[in-house]
Formats: sequence, C-alpha cells, structure tokens
Amino acid sequence: MKAKVNVLDILLLLLALTLTISTASVFSACDPMEDGSWMTCHWANRAVTVVGGVAALLSILRLCIPSKAKFGADLGLICMAIATAAIPNRIIPMCMMADMRCHRVFEPTVLVLSALIGICAIIDALLRAKER
Repeated sequence: MKAKVNVLDILLLLLALTLTISTASVFSACDPMEDGSWMTCHWANRAVTVVGGVAALLSILRLCIPSKAKFGADLGLICMAIATAAIPNRIIPMCMMADMRCHRVFEPTVLVLSALIGICAIIDALLRAKER
C-alpha cells in the first residue's frame, strides 16, 4: 500500500521542525548565570527541544506509512503536543522573575507551536476517521 502525502503531513513536519530548531536557537530560554550555572528554564528548554525532535521524527515517519496507519501517528502527535505545552512552567518551573526571557520568549513560542501541532494533528485524525 502506497503512502499518500497531503498538506497536513507537510505542515506537521514543518511545525515540529520549527519547534525543535527555534527552541534550540532563536527562541531559547535564559542564558547561563554569571557563575556559569543554569537556571531551571534551561532544562525545560532542553526537554522541549528533545520532544520536538521526536515529534519531527514521527512526522517524517508519517510521510512513509500508509494512510490507514497515520491515524495512530496523529494520536501520538496530539499527546506529544499536550506534553510539550505542559513542560514550561508546569512540569519544569521557569525563572521567578516574569520579565525573564524564558517567560517572554520561550514559553509563548512553545505554547503556540504545540497548539498548532495539536490542532493540525486533531484535524488530520478527524479527516482520517471520517474516511473510515
């Protein structure tokens, strides 16, 4: 059975790659402290980057599998999006000061990209469920 690639497949891959790359670079959490140690937001940043990388790998896998199997991958991406959104400030605490980079840049980026991944995966899952 041949895998059919649609717009949502490509969009999910691009969003997962954006989450991974942006949180590892442009939209990362706070820099190290003056003594060289890291604040807890750094570990939240690392966790989000790793989960985003796994979501990107799952999205690449979705491009290769038959359409019938993509429903399960969609469910996995939905769960990963929820878990990713919960990492900053819920699972791993951020800095105490609200004006820090982790609160102003990193956390909103994670929430928006996770929500977009989750919404796209939900839409794709609903469309695939409707096909059945």
